[in-house]
Amino acid sequence: MAEAAAGVVARCLGRRAHAGGEGSGRGGVSRRVIVLSLLLLLLLAPAAFYGEVLYGTIYMFGSGVPGMAPLAILFILAALNRVGARRRRGGFSRRELLAVYGIVVVGAPLVTHGILIWMLSTPVTQQYLARAMPEWETTFLQHVPPWFGPTDPATVEAYFHGGGSVPWSLWWTPAAV
Repeated sequence: MAEAAAGVVARCLGRRAHAGGEGSGRGGVSRRVIVLSLLLLLLLAPAAFYGEVLYGTIYMFGSGVPGMAPLAILFILAALNRVGARRRRGGFSRRELLAVYGIVVVGAPLVTHGILIWMLSTPVTQQYLARAMPEWETTFLQHVPPWFGPTDPATVEAYFHGGGSVPWSLWWTPAAV
């Protein structure tokens, strides 16, 4: 009974069922999938910036349900994969295409204006508003880790009032996390 259930699950996942119950074939996440996904995200970041901020035409470029950019990438990769298969070159398996799509659909919103603006401004806003509401210091900010955003009062003030250069040394840790 357990072997029959394992066979059904394996068929649903697109694997061949063996006596041991293990699937065969390549997995979905490989080194080339990760490299391709990261390259696609690096290409999406400036494309999203130009589309969303400079032109103001496509605010939901990388996000949305589903995001248009990841969906377009999936269709383009599937078409290129089909052309590559006709020329007998090593293409991507369905699992690999799905893995690329999964990585890009999760990563694309993080590099778009709709998400990135909140990720950068929220930690600094908390510090800034704590000056206007001193009770935040004891009730809220004590639970916010120091690496979450810049805490230097001059940096926080300059973020909202402008003037001066950006102190990148204080932004490296929050940006990396």
